[in-house]
Amino acid sequence: MRTSWGRSVSVVFALAVVWKGATGTADPRRLLIDLEIAFAGAAIWILVSAAEWTWVTPIVLTVMTVVLLDAARIAARPADDAAPGWLRVLARILVGIYAAWATAAVFQNWAAAIGADLADPQSLGWQLTILIVCALFGLAVTAVVGSVLVAYPLTLIWAFLGILATAQGETTGIVGVAIATIVALVVTTGVVFVSRRRGAGAVSTPKPVRH
Repeated sequence: MRTSWGRSVSVVFALAVVWKGATGTADPRRLLIDLEIAFAGAAIWILVSAAEWTWVTPIVLTVMTVVLLDAARIAARPADDAAPGWLRVLARILVGIYAAWATAAVFQNWAAAIGADLADPQSLGWQLTILIVCALFGLAVTAVVGSVLVAYPLTLIWAFLGILATAQGETTGIVGVAIATIVALVVTTGVVFVSRRRGAGAVSTPKPVRH
């Protein structure tokens, strides 16, 4: 979320919303409220991270994750047909990226807090557990919205590639979970995307009427 491309997409989307008076979704008010809370949370998260308030950062990220997943639910629903197609695509990309970022970051921050105060940071067991829960959570969300918000699984794959690169040659268990998650995300995304296309084709193809 703090990357330049993430900020660029946000600025473009904000300008487009002002220009067109729409978000490309069927529930623009709810989507904008979710995004406003998430962006405010991001600012707070940066401040509390700098202040090293260990347990506040994951709590803030949890709130952000909840509202961004709600935004993902809205963006994945049938779009606003009155809005231009590029705005619908932009909304789905933006929400998908941010929701996936929050998914990865919230588990990472909870792990950091637990490792700082409650658990042995050198112990692998609890870290693997959190990583597996994160993977399963991301896969579940992908199964629900990934066929529409393709940016969600793609961003998660990018996050797990980062984990893989960091753990390479050091922690075999984490490397294994990261690889398995990446493969599972690719497969799940492909399956739900194909299923959605087939479902759309079945709906759009009229059945012949027999007299």
